[in-house]
Amino acid sequence: TGASSFSVVARASMRSGDDGDDDGAGRSKPSYSNETKLRSEAQAPFRVARQFLYGACGASATIGTGIATVQLLTKLAGA
Repeated sequence: TGASSFSVVARASMRSGDDGDDDGAGRSKPSYSNETKLRSEAQAPFRVARQFLYGACGASATIGTGIATVQLLTKLAGA
C-alpha cells in the first residue's frame, strides 16, 4: 500500500498551474510541494536506497547466473 498511498498523497498535494517546468518534449512535469515529498519519505523511508539495492542485487544475480551457465555449458561440451 506504500506506492498507492504515495500516489494519492502526491495527487492531492500537486500544485496547480503551469510554472514553466517543461521536459523538452512539450510535456509539463508535475511539481510537488516540500510537504508532499517529506510525507512520502515518512511513509516509505529509504525507498530510493532500497530500490537501488534491489536493482544491484538483481543485476549481480543475473551476471552470476550467466557466468555459471557458460561454465556449465563448457563442461558439458567437454571443453
